[in-house]
Amino acid sequence: MTPLSPPHDFLTVAEVATLLRLSQYAVRDMAKRGEIPANKIGHVWRIPRSEFDRYLERSFNQKTAKE
Repeated sequence: MTPLSPPHDFLTVAEVATLLRLSQYAVRDMAKRGEIPANKIGHVWRIPRSEFDRYLERSFNQKTAKE
């Protein structure tokens, strides 16, 4: 098991930041703006793994379609 493929259904901001190679601040900001699928539970953002995977797929498909 690698740190980039956690075995759970939700990703943390830190995990998404690592996957996207962004800062945690940038990921939190994207979550607040609704750019990435996320839910705030108490004071902590959680990103559903399945929705994040679909988000990435859509993002890459849109990018390659433009090229």
